[in-house]
Amino acid sequence: FNIPESICVTPWINLEIKNQGNLTPCCLYNVDDYPNVKNVSVKDVDYTDLRQQLLDGKKPIGCSQCWNNEKNNVKSKRLNDAYVYRDKIFDIDYNDTKNKNLVSLDIKINKTCNLSCRICNPFYSSKWASEVSNNKKSYPQFASIPIVKNEWTDVNGSKVWKDLEEITSDLSYITFSGGEPLLDKTHSSMLQYFINKQRSSHISIHYNTNATVYASNLIPLWSRFKEVELSFSIDNTGKKFEYERYGVSWETIVDTIEKYKKITDTNFNLNVWSTISTLNILDTYTLFQFCREHKLPVSFNPLNNPEQLNICLFNKKQKKYISNKLLNIQDDEFQKIIEPIIKSMNNSKSNYFNNKIDTTNTIDYLSITDKIRKQDYKQTYEELTYIL
Repeated sequence: FNIPESICVTPWINLEIKNQGNLTPCCLYNVDDYPNVKNVSVKDVDYTDLRQQLLDGKKPIGCSQCWNNEKNNVKSKRLNDAYVYRDKIFDIDYNDTKNKNLVSLDIKINKTCNLSCRICNPFYSSKWASEVSNNKKSYPQFASIPIVKNEWTDVNGSKVWKDLEEITSDLSYITFSGGEPLLDKTHSSMLQYFINKQRSSHISIHYNTNATVYASNLIPLWSRFKEVELSFSIDNTGKKFEYERYGVSWETIVDTIEKYKKITDTNFNLNVWSTISTLNILDTYTLFQFCREHKLPVSFNPLNNPEQLNICLFNKKQKKYISNKLLNIQDDEFQKIIEPIIKSMNNSKSNYFNNKIDTTNTIDYLSITDKIRKQDYKQTYEELTYIL
């Protein structure tokens, strides 16, 4: 019973399969070397050392993003997961550091995507990969990222699904992301497997989706599950949204959301997950108002990479302008979610400055892609252009 407050439930119950088949305890865990489904079965992944460190009250370096967020009063994934898994956390024997049975799966199906968002890269988006492949000289920073034709689902998918059957008897949560997971046509067979085994009514599904796809083919399957949550990745509104999440009109996003809101025969939860970068921090209240109007709960989460769009890059004068603007908005509900972001921006000690990276690099970074896409950030972001 002597469990430290710094414990994280996730490594005991969750497995993440990344885009290229790397296996980790969660999506934010960051180390130099990962096991991969190409050479390790999902049944044999061993997090004994990580679990023991957490059990000993230590803060593993691979979990640094959560510790940094908590230091700045930004709700971390560790704390959020403790809430998500609140029905399970007292069933866990934390002293059993070798248990293999999973309660949660986080599956990056593939990188098939219809958008090339400014905060993304060719490793996670097929459309980004195509743009980089056609403009290699303009994108030297992506030269080291291999353009993989076969996804792990193509090469090892059937073996992975079979091995998962043996360690998912207690499965209660599945998260699908990508790419754009609602474009994937294969994961429906996994949903059907749990329906056939009469286990779907005990499983909740979560999707990170870009809100461009109305998945009418999946709705009959979703109705058999305990709960389905669509978390829409939306960072701005109108023309600014179209600039940041390149490849779709804002009208399409609003239309897709309205279609999902009309579904009544599925236990549906809809919300917005917004990544806060240099591009949209000045517009957070506009997005907040959109979400309030459409009855969508919204979460703000500071961007880490690409570093050229990290809000820590603003200088003191720029940060003061942003802080004054947002913290003076008379809206208590908005202040609850923006204050931790502002604190993170103002307090974070970033190595970027030591590397002589500042908002000049932000301008250069945007300008390269602007030229290829025939866009101009100065025409879209009047206020941001002013403070830059």
